[in-house]
Amino acid sequence: MLRPPSWRRRRTSSPSRRARPTPNSASKGIGPNAYTMSTATVSQGATIADWTFKEAGYRTAYLFMDTMVEYTRSLCGSFEARFTELAGTDAIVGRDTFHGVNDTSIAGQVSRLKANAKQPDFVMFCGAINGASAIRQIRAAGIDLPLVASESMDGDYWLGSVPNLSNFYLATYGSMFGNDPDPKVNDFAKRYAAKFGQPPGTAHALTGYSVIEAWALAVERAKSFEADAVRAELDKMNKEILLIGETTFTPDLHININRPMLFQKIVNGKHEPIGRFVSEKIPEVKF
Repeated sequence: MLRPPSWRRRRTSSPSRRARPTPNSASKGIGPNAYTMSTATVSQGATIADWTFKEAGYRTAYLFMDTMVEYTRSLCGSFEARFTELAGTDAIVGRDTFHGVNDTSIAGQVSRLKANAKQPDFVMFCGAINGASAIRQIRAAGIDLPLVASESMDGDYWLGSVPNLSNFYLATYGSMFGNDPDPKVNDFAKRYAAKFGQPPGTAHALTGYSVIEAWALAVERAKSFEADAVRAELDKMNKEILLIGETTFTPDLHININRPMLFQKIVNGKHEPIGRFVSEKIPEVKF
């Protein structure tokens, strides 16, 4: 859990792996000693928009957004801003919302998607809580459109709810299935499995590992455990190569906005990496 600087008694400063990846997780949002190893939603949404347009060749999208948390709202917002910039103002052919906890049935939303006047090239699925239930209902209705999601749907723990899922794409921090294009990630997953008896459930494990990497590097360079000294070194990191990938912090921005993400496709319930990609243009970060 991310705690305010007072909890640390101001002795040390370290990045968090569990803060939601919105800009408010950064320096101006929580405080100067708060960092997150996540990639900001403004970058995640824009990167998915660039990938779907430039790599997948999609030109129209339908937005399907969970309104329960700021993460999914910000994700869909940044995706829409970048996708319409690339594909035009008519690129979003429909949209709908659901609440991840309250809406156990989304029959109405699924019916509206199925009956939409113009069927999209793909559905941008901004879901998190109970996302598997929503995806199962979409597929059960006979909607086989490509679904594109973010790291909130990482891992295979939920795939049993949607047997033999295919035509599903997601942007993640890495693959925990031994097939990541980066051998360092595969080595980490192997060592993790050897220690704990199973591989990490999701690639969020990479953020936790990289928290310690970044903090240790900052402490070594500062030759101190004092928060001010450690923070000064963290704020100098510019495309620092950590396990999670390139990591940059500045005095004003303690969250990453330009780190490539690994795109994967799910075919018959199995993850297949496609490659890492990052948007050429990130929306302005606002606090």
